[in-house]
Amino acid sequence: MPDYGSGGLLFPVKSDNEKAPVYEGHIEITKDDLRELVGLAQASEDIKMRLVTFKRQGKNGPFMSLALKSWAVHEEERADYLAKRQGNAPSDGDFNGGMDGSSDPWAL
Repeated sequence: MPDYGSGGLLFPVKSDNEKAPVYEGHIEITKDDLRELVGLAQASEDIKMRLVTFKRQGKNGPFMSLALKSWAVHEEERADYLAKRQGNAPSDGDFNGGMDGSSDPWAL
């Protein structure tokens, strides 16, 4: 099975209680990501993560797929992408933009 990095799943909660959560699920953090987080904590740095969700349809209904990465890695990847897009860095393949067809997949 391929390694997609840190992420998780959220499933809808069926409840009549208005105080109940709308979705619940889990997050799995890879050992590499955990090492980076521990390193930041030991350096007394704040830890900032980027979390994105993708709405999916499963056999039992809709759910949310999660992707999680450190903000520093996100910023590095975004800078590399923008440099390649502007022709300032060699390209290592075609990149078709964001999952939703947007031109900047890292735009917030």
